[in-house]
Amino acid sequence: MALHPLSVRKLIKTVFCSDSPLTYHLVNDQQKQEKLIQISNELKPMMSGFNKMKFDTDVQQYTETRPLLLISYASRHESTFYYSWLEDDTLSVFFKGNQLFVTSAHVEAPLSRLDEIVEYFKNVDLKRDQQDRSKSKSKKLKHLKEQTILSKIQTLSKELDFYYRIDKYHTKLKLSVRLGENHMMEINIPYNKFQEILQELEDSIKSVMTLYNKGLRFKILGNKHDAYYWHKPGTK
Repeated sequence: MALHPLSVRKLIKTVFCSDSPLTYHLVNDQQKQEKLIQISNELKPMMSGFNKMKFDTDVQQYTETRPLLLISYASRHESTFYYSWLEDDTLSVFFKGNQLFVTSAHVEAPLSRLDEIVEYFKNVDLKRDQQDRSKSKSKKLKHLKEQTILSKIQTLSKELDFYYRIDKYHTKLKLSVRLGENHMMEINIPYNKFQEILQELEDSIKSVMTLYNKGLRFKILGNKHDAYYWHKPGTK
């Protein structure tokens, strides 16, 4: 997955900070396109250490009408089943008048040296490393929370004698508890509030099971738009 646009903008402003862009006195778009091809050929050996780097100067057939060099750095974690260029980190090199600029994530900056592009993608790698570490940490923490929740539910199911099922989602677990032959209740347990919910889980399940066994049936429904008429507390 590509870096967040805010991270890209910060990198561009940090790396491409010179006020003296490379300048070439070229008279037409054909000469500019040829120059970009030459720049692409110079960059390729400088960036040979990057995996899955693509240089494309034939992009006018898509959306651009001006001469452009598009550099695409493929994601480390490409989907096996589906791939989109939106997963790449890209940087475009283009002429503004006779001066070279770069752009990505709707921000542009002057290009003063070609090795700035190398430095930029090295920083992209550093950001990707940070993302990978953060995702790994989040995954481990989520797993620990899941195990804590599942252990508590398993213990309660034995103590209160109920059948249950678990559905896992990105931000929560959903516990379904069977009530009799034809009914069940569902309890959402968000990972960010699991400790508070686990403290009340036993009493909640026990209370609902007691009320159900006494013949009480009820629903908790959404009321997003509050379209009903309500009696005020203490009034008829």
